[in-house]
Amino acid sequence: MRQLDDEGAARDVVQETFVRAWRAADRFDPSLASLRVWLFAIARNLVVGDRMGPDNGAPAGGRPGSLRASLHQPRPCRRHAIS
Repeated sequence: MRQLDDEGAARDVVQETFVRAWRAADRFDPSLASLRVWLFAIARNLVVGDRMGPDNGAPAGGRPGSLRASLHQPRPCRRHAIS
């Protein structure tokens, strides 16, 4: 993931990409895009979402590059899925 300057953050994005792909496997439609394109779209959305943050412009966690922090500190509405 060249967009991220942190190898650890890149690994987190790759892992989260596959987790999301696994959870959304029933929504994958090979007639719309290849698996590669679909996975890259998920990864891109993760990276862009991290840079934009939940407030459409404010970096997630109040600082840029906080994907790792947001993955390790999920939103309260998502904590039940991990517990």
